[in-house]
Amino acid sequence: MEKRDPKNYRVLVVDDEKETVDLLCNRLKTQGFENVDTAEDGLDAYNRCVTMLRGNKPYDLVVADLKMRKLNGLEFLEKIRKNDFLSDTPFLLISGTFDPENLARAMKLKVKHFLVKPFRPEDFDKKFEECLTSLKLA
Repeated sequence: MEKRDPKNYRVLVVDDEKETVDLLCNRLKTQGFENVDTAEDGLDAYNRCVTMLRGNKPYDLVVADLKMRKLNGLEFLEKIRKNDFLSDTPFLLISGTFDPENLARAMKLKVKHFLVKPFRPEDFDKKFEECLTSLKLA
């Protein structure tokens, strides 16, 4: 299967920690991803997803932290899954702690991958690429 050019993907990075957002965005941009947007909480992220959808430019993939104010990562994921037009959006969920209950809930909501902080950049790259592969196979 032909590999899609990274600059054609739209990615949303959601985290209330600026350092994490900067790290992930820089990582993605060095790999050629040009369309990377950010949000600092799940509510802002959901609104951005809806806005992009209305503009017929939905995000191809979302990377979101679990613990955020206003709307946490799981609540954000639940809202996305309830929206018929966004429900298939792949998610890479990241968290500062491993909680089997949160992981089970995330899996039930069809999260593509779960990554615990701190993580090595190579681990993020691998999980991110696996999410992209699922898009190519859909």
